[in-house]
Amino acid sequence: MHLPDAKAEMGSFGLQTDSEFEEFLNHQIIAMHSSGVVDFLNNKWLGGREPSDDICGSQQQEGAFPLGFENLFFPSSVFATGVAAAVAMALAEFLIKSFTGTNV
Repeated sequence: MHLPDAKAEMGSFGLQTDSEFEEFLNHQIIAMHSSGVVDFLNNKWLGGREPSDDICGSQQQEGAFPLGFENLFFPSSVFATGVAAAVAMALAEFLIKSFTGTNV
């Protein structure tokens, strides 16, 4: 089977070998499938699609846009200003301490 053909049908739980919870979990999972809870959650949270369906390549999501210079300039400049201020303050404290011999 090729990877693109694979579909995830359900999740899994990691248990120790011969775990006392294995039978209980299997029973609960089967009960959730038979009562329709899994289908309800699939419709509610995944819109009825399979978890492995590719939504990024097949559908354009509204409101999504690539980050560009205009979106990153302000946060980057605020960060750079903060780093420069911190370095300047550290340098000033070092110079004051070295010339006066006192802690600031």
